[in-house]
Parts: sequence; C-alpha cells; structure tokens
Amino acid sequence: MFFYEGYSCPVCKKPFTESDDIVTCPDCGAPHHRGCWQQENRCFYAELHGTDRQWSREKHEAEKATAENRETENRDTVFCPHCGRSNSPFAEFCSGCGQPLQARSWGYQSPPQGGGFSPFGGTYREYRPFRQATSPDGVEMPDDNVDMGGVTAGEMRQFVGQNGRYYLPRFLKFAQKNSHAGWNWAAFLLTPYWLWFRKQYFAGALVLIFQTLRTALSSYFLYKYVGFSVSAGSVSVLDLVQRLPNTAATNRWLIVLQVLLLVSLTIRIVFGVFGNRFYYASAKRRIRRSPMRNSADALAASGGVSFGLGAAAYIVLYLAGVFCGILFMYI
Repeated sequence: MFFYEGYSCPVCKKPFTESDDIVTCPDCGAPHHRGCWQQENRCFYAELHGTDRQWSREKHEAEKATAENRETENRDTVFCPHCGRSNSPFAEFCSGCGQPLQARSWGYQSPPQGGGFSPFGGTYREYRPFRQATSPDGVEMPDDNVDMGGVTAGEMRQFVGQNGRYYLPRFLKFAQKNSHAGWNWAAFLLTPYWLWFRKQYFAGALVLIFQTLRTALSSYFLYKYVGFSVSAGSVSVLDLVQRLPNTAATNRWLIVLQVLLLVSLTIRIVFGVFGNRFYYASAKRRIRRSPMRNSADALAASGGVSFGLGAAAYIVLYLAGVFCGILFMYI
C-alpha cells in the first residue's frame, strides 16, 4: 500500500499520489512535494519544531481518525428540530423534549441490477424504519422546511399533531396546486364530530346547528303527526309511513324532512370530498395569525385534536333529541 495514502501536501493541499516526487522534513518527517519544498525552502511546519505542537506521523494519524469519527457521528446523529438535542439515528422521539423525530431516509447509491423486492416493503433505494415516514398512499412526508403556502411543513406538522402522516402529504399537494379535493371517510361519516375533533370551530358550529335544527323538526313531526295515529306497541318505519294521515300539512312536512335529509347528505359528501382542503385552509390561516407562531408548544395547543370536543358534539345532538322529544310530547 502507498505509504502516504490519504496524506496531503501542507503547501499545495493536494493529496499525494504514487507518481509524486515526495521529500520529508529531516526534523519532523512531514511529507512535501519536492517542488513545494523548494518553493518554501524549508518545512511548512518549521515554526513548530521543538514544541509540543511539532508535526508527527502518529499525531497526524490520530487527528485524522478523530476527524473521521466526528464526521461519521455527525452524519448518523439525528438532531431534534425543536430543542436541538442529538439523538440516535434510529430514535423515534427526542430524548430531551419528547417530540417526534422525522424518520430518516436510508437509501442505496444505486439499485441492484436485475431489480427485485425489498424486504422492508416498497422498492429498493428505501429503508423504512418501524415508524414509516410515508402516508397510506405511499406519498413521502415533506421536509419540515418545505413551504406550504406561507407556512412551513414543520409548523403544519406541529399544528396537525395526531395522524400528520395522513394529512401533510395531502396538504403539500394542495399547496403545490396539484390537487383540490380528495376523500376523507371520517369527515364523511362523522362530519360534526370530526370537525370538532379537529378543532374546526366555525364549520363545526354551523353543522352542529343544522343537525340540531333537523333533530328538532323531526321530533316535532314525529309527535304531532305520527304519535297520535300509532297504536300502543312497537311498529316498523313502514307501518309509521302507512299510518300517516293523508293531509296537506303532513305532505308539506314530509317534503321539508326530505329536503333536510338531502341537505344533510350533501353536507356529508362535501366534507368527504373537500374536508381535507377545508382543514388545510383553516390550519394555514390559524398558524399565520398565531401570536406565538415560533413556539412548537403553542402551535400544538392551538391545533391538534380534542376527543373532548368530539364527544361534546355527540352529547349535544343526543340531548337535543331527548329534549325535543320530551318537549313536543306535552305540547
């Protein structure tokens, strides 16, 4: 092996090769290109001769090994974007502040010839830790510094909180104008509860008011036009419809209730298709207006999720049905 492999001339800073004409200092042994030695007419480290800082091969090897170890350590270390503490490359949460860390992408420089399958799922050039940094549709999570229409992906991740791996890739598509709609089953099936769960107060209040009004009108119709014409005992919906009095008032109420049912279904479909888009716009607006936008804790508290608000919305609709039933029973 070349004796000076990995060494560089201290004058020109160029690495030595086997074809170079190399001379060494008779006092410290530092290697130089012959032309560089003649140019300086002395050892580059001459001023350090006779001191504890004098160049030596052993000291140089030790400094080189330390630099390589430091480079490897910095390359493998994951730094928390919130508190700056260094963490293991496989850490999922910061050991200092407990915030989740973005999963790293471990990729090969080139895919193997002939293709094949990856034992970790997906394709080659990927390594996915146990907590995968991909959304269910395979879209990669955006970097925290990516712009999302005036807010960063990191700010959006802090605001969204739970299930950010689902929302952030979709929000990125909205920011890049690559998409305007999607489908969210939770927003479709549980519209008022999903809105309050995600702290979308304005839309949640409007939907909750509409659902409460629909419950009140349905209860009024039930006890005014159905209750007195049904004999005691359990009956089916078909029996209720067949026993309805065939009057103009009843027909008008049936039309009103059918319209309310159609509007309710339309609301669910709209939020099923555009719920993610509405949530993105709401989150972006609230992050921009936040007086403590630079605080991760403040963004997490302002956004995130609330099981309590979702449960409260359900209780409100349930109690509205019970109250209206009791009220109209005695009117």
